[in-house]
Amino acid sequence: MYLGIAGEKNNAVAGLINFMRNIGSSVGTSMVVTIIARRAQFHQHSLGENASMLNSHFNDAIQGTASKLAESGLSAPEAHQQALARFYHSLGAQASTLAYIDTYWILAVCAAIMFGLSFILAKNDPHKAGKASLH
Repeated sequence: MYLGIAGEKNNAVAGLINFMRNIGSSVGTSMVVTIIARRAQFHQHSLGENASMLNSHFNDAIQGTASKLAESGLSAPEAHQQALARFYHSLGAQASTLAYIDTYWILAVCAAIMFGLSFILAKNDPHKAGKASLH
């Protein structure tokens, strides 16, 4: 039963509320997926700037991994390619993790703002609406 709504319109109001809730969840899910994808791209670019053959630490790490892989039976070119692939996979995982952390913080800030804004909403007085239908 909805205060201020005639009893014969309760089904229509319930349908509209459910429709808006479904639309809101779809839009919210789309926004979160978009934020995660864009932040992952941003972090992959930022982390990738350090993963360069001009960086001596990166070269040392690649050479160390490649030598371990070569010891396990891969040829030198395969070991080097495998080492690069493993570092790229690691970089992608780190970028995704940072994207999820960013998205969490964005959602937390939005929730805090909505919580704060809830205090400026008008008070609901159920007795003011008049008689409600019991149908």
